[in-house]
Amino acid sequence: MADVYVSNWSEFVEAVAVAGDTVILPEAERWDMNVIAPEGVTGNIPVNCAKIIGNGTSVWNGRFYGSFQVSGTEVQDFHIINYFSDSVTVSGTGVFSRCMFSGLSAAIVGVPLIGTSWHRCAFNVELQHGEPWAVSGECTYCRIILHAARAIGTNIAARNAVKKNCEIIMYMPAATHLYMENAQYCTIRGNMAACGYIGKYSYDHGSAYTIVDTDDLAEGASVYAPLIGVTDAQMKDAAYLASIGFPIGGGDDA
Repeated sequence: MADVYVSNWSEFVEAVAVAGDTVILPEAERWDMNVIAPEGVTGNIPVNCAKIIGNGTSVWNGRFYGSFQVSGTEVQDFHIINYFSDSVTVSGTGVFSRCMFSGLSAAIVGVPLIGTSWHRCAFNVELQHGEPWAVSGECTYCRIILHAARAIGTNIAARNAVKKNCEIIMYMPAATHLYMENAQYCTIRGNMAACGYIGKYSYDHGSAYTIVDTDDLAEGASVYAPLIGVTDAQMKDAAYLASIGFPIGGGDDA
């Protein structure tokens, strides 16, 4: 149960494997994996520590041929940028806050959210192939950008995923149908020019007041309750959104 200060990637990987410790990273450093591990990182990285205090440090240009396997760790202010992942980037159970992930994924699941909770995090992920799930964990006040040019349809969120006050931006021009579950006070927009149907699965019982930009869908697209279709102008009109019950404001504390 110690505070462990690390200064580089090797120390970080060793420290996070130890159960119970708090791992503290340097202030706003940039670790370039093209220099540290140009051949890529093979195998899974176990994360058993109690807490990671990232202090804004970021890991850049990593090629990960496994995943970060998190075991109940709390992660703050740690970023993975411009990565390539051969599989799901993060799995297990963990609580992330103020983290950023951006990169290219070859996995079927496009955004690394399996079994984890995320608060005020940002994702910008491009999927090479397959039908993605944009959200597979619990997200609050997150910004999620998903590029999936080849996908013809997807569930924007996996079953039991919860999204509250999230901004979801989908670049899926070939998608003909999209589904959303358990979304509360979220916005959905992007490039979904072929999408003629956006709605929910029958087992969704948690959605409320999530709005969809109909100008970003196919002409005449159907938007089914509890999702609410609005025009681009209406989505930017605070008075209109307030009139339909959509919350306007900064949300809860950080």
